[in-house]
Amino acid sequence: MNLNDLQALMGEAIETDEYRDLWVVDLGNTARAAPLLGEARRMADSLGAYLHYVGPADSGEAIALGADRVHPLAAAGADAAVATLAALFANAKPEFVFLAADETGNEVAARLAGRLHGGVVLNCIALRLDESAREVVASHPVYDGAHYLDSAVTAKPQIFTVRPEIFPMPARDSGRTGEVEPVAASEPEHPSRDSGPAAHTPPATPLHKAARVVAVGRGGNDAAT
Repeated sequence: MNLNDLQALMGEAIETDEYRDLWVVDLGNTARAAPLLGEARRMADSLGAYLHYVGPADSGEAIALGADRVHPLAAAGADAAVATLAALFANAKPEFVFLAADETGNEVAARLAGRLHGGVVLNCIALRLDESAREVVASHPVYDGAHYLDSAVTAKPQIFTVRPEIFPMPARDSGRTGEVEPVAASEPEHPSRDSGPAAHTPPATPLHKAARVVAVGRGGNDAAT
């Protein structure tokens, strides 16, 4: 018997600590974030969930493009964005989070997944919603784009960065209404600093083109095997 069956039997709702709703995070590149609002709106309608927008865009514009709730935020850099979003999401518990795939978006997404004990897929080129499992299956490149892999995230929140021009701009509905909820900006605990370029010489042959790969490491099996 699952939770829904138990609720129906008892005739009352049971408070849970489940993750809910979809969030689009705009770190300053609104032109790339706007198409994500359209795709996330479609998913939110399928799941019966709310769509939140976090970013610097005009609140009315974000609502017209599909957001139900707007959280104005203009974070100055990845450190500030991670600190503020981690604090916000620790309480809000989003089920799905989408960002534009660029250098800052990928960094923030990966760090958020680490802080929130969620899962992340970067540089997605396609998203498919599995409504029954409440999971997004994401297609993303591996081996420098030589192959593409479909991955599903089971940990929550499920975080994805999406490459540009994957989804079309959503239709603007000026008659939509929504809510605006302010976000308290958090100072980064450990600001990063630029230490200059690292000395690194890339291998002459990429891994996916190597004729032979030798892996060396400590085995994880027991002594008998």
